[in-house]
Amino acid sequence: MSFIKKNYKYLLIFISFLIMYVCFFYENCSFDVIWNYGFAHAIRKGEIPYLDFNTISTPLYSFLMSLFLFIKDDMFMFMIGQSLLVTILFYMFFRTFNNRAYLLLPILAFPLFTQYNATYNFFAYFLIVLLFLLEKEKKKDSLIGFVLGLLILSKQTIGIPVFLLSLIGLRDRQRIFKRSIFAFLPVLIFILYLFVTNSISSFINLCFLGMIDFGTKNHATSFSFLFILPLILLIFLLYITIKDNKNILNYYALGSFSFVLPLFDFYHVGLFIGVFTLLFLDKVPLKEKYLRNISLLLFSIICFFNLILIPHKFENFTFLNQKHFTLYGIKAENKKSIISVLKKYKKYKNVYMLDESSMFYDLVTDKKITYFDVLLKGNYGYKGTDDMKKKIENMHDVYFFIDRYKYKTYPQANQLDTEIIKYAINNSHKKDKVENYDIYYKK
Repeated sequence: MSFIKKNYKYLLIFISFLIMYVCFFYENCSFDVIWNYGFAHAIRKGEIPYLDFNTISTPLYSFLMSLFLFIKDDMFMFMIGQSLLVTILFYMFFRTFNNRAYLLLPILAFPLFTQYNATYNFFAYFLIVLLFLLEKEKKKDSLIGFVLGLLILSKQTIGIPVFLLSLIGLRDRQRIFKRSIFAFLPVLIFILYLFVTNSISSFINLCFLGMIDFGTKNHATSFSFLFILPLILLIFLLYITIKDNKNILNYYALGSFSFVLPLFDFYHVGLFIGVFTLLFLDKVPLKEKYLRNISLLLFSIICFFNLILIPHKFENFTFLNQKHFTLYGIKAENKKSIISVLKKYKKYKNVYMLDESSMFYDLVTDKKITYFDVLLKGNYGYKGTDDMKKKIENMHDVYFFIDRYKYKTYPQANQLDTEIIKYAINNSHKKDKVENYDIYYKK
């Protein structure tokens, strides 16, 4: 009982976030979140990343979250795992900054809670916070090096810049060597896994060579506020790093700029700001009690405005109650449409959905997760769109579900790879339809 009294705030954080994931910001738990759940599900089922399905990140988060799915393979269990990570994250915040950590609650929630989304980006942020804690408590270089290795395995495009810049900031050959050796240990285990599963070439293609395609096809399209703000913060970081070049935390923050590349959206910019804030949190000239109260007030305001911005958020709210998605929040009218599509999708054998919702439908129907489940530009390796066209060219006696409205109206800047969809349409003939979907057959 005394343990609960002493740690009640962490129990409240866990329960609050679990409820919010399921009921409050359930609309965030789509696309990226479902794709990440799908990766963890596929690993639990014995599928091999990079060979059986495409992900452009190193897979530590997916492997970690797959452990929860051995208890029950359901999106709700995935959310339990994520809520536990958020709780541990705030434990690290409070341990590092005491009650000043409350300020991070609204900062990471602004404007639409996306920074808390259950993805490998969140886990990369989680490990950077852990590194801040270890540095502030002056832990052993071996431990810090090992965590840097885990960061690389969480998302290589963030882990590698953070790792290299942190070594530059260390300025001690012996300590650099020790951290490098221990960072290489988890990376070596992963490399051995890639060789054993014969997936090393696919990994290099998707996670490194494919970045060429990803960077050219997905990028900021204008000099918007979300483009300018992180650049201003980067310039300021460079200034304070030059001024205080012995503070290794500055180098962690500099490396975290890689969060925003190349998308510059609210989600990625918010994570970068979340790291940037860590540098100055203990310098905020306010009493901790006052800071806690103002932070809780700001968090409540953000929640309130989310309700105002989406006034019908809870109108006709229900749960999907389908396999792997028992407590998945949804509107009643959308549920009816999904059930209709599911019935038709189950009817066909050798069927693929060419859509952003592919992963969802393949999970509910227990189909194998494939390269068609994340149909996004730059997500299949170098010149990957051409490779996906060749896959379709070599497929026979298959059906494709294609959302006619989404295909026709999606802007060019969107990540959905409509070029592949167009190729499938041009090489098949329309056979059937259900709801928004046209069903094409390729002989």
